[in-house]
Amino acid sequence: MQDPPDTFRQIDRRSCYDPEGFTGNMDWFEHAGSLAVPLDVTFSAMYPAFLRGEGTVRAYEPVPVVPYAKPYAHAGYRGEVYVWPPVGRASLAYWSPNRLVVATQVEREASLIINQNYYRGWRVAGNGRPVRPYEGLNEGLISVRVRPDDSRLELYYLPTSFLLGSVVTGMTVLFAAGWLTAATLRDRRRANPVPGRPHDPEA
Repeated sequence: MQDPPDTFRQIDRRSCYDPEGFTGNMDWFEHAGSLAVPLDVTFSAMYPAFLRGEGTVRAYEPVPVVPYAKPYAHAGYRGEVYVWPPVGRASLAYWSPNRLVVATQVEREASLIINQNYYRGWRVAGNGRPVRPYEGLNEGLISVRVRPDDSRLELYYLPTSFLLGSVVTGMTVLFAAGWLTAATLRDRRRANPVPGRPHDPEA
């Protein structure tokens, strides 16, 4: 087991903070193989986890999900970022919920593993390498191939759905702005008719 990073680490779960003592809804269960693990469905644990720089493997989701990420106390924990097979090393230079910067040094091409569940939308800045869910021992975690000439990789989360939503929102704003501009000009023409031109109040 490796020492936890100074900036961020995953834990299994933490006691939920709530002024009334609410400790989580244990009616939800996630099924991983033959094991049924209670899933805490409460947002009250999010702020304490944020203050401590911790990610909670079992929390937040209102629907059951399989937690591929390993908490720090798990026997299979290898770090928040690591190289697999172990032909080099990786360290977390920066962490945020949607952006990661990882320093790498490898002897040959291998996979950089991020101790987070993979979701579509993760990308590598600059080189366009695909980010995929790892298959095998580290199944379901974020992974990207790294090479000996790599020293620093930046990953960011930008799902296609967000881009499409931004385009639709932008078009809606432009349409609304055009409609308001046309309506304003029409109202001004009604209020200030051009001399000599018949005024049509229905125009």
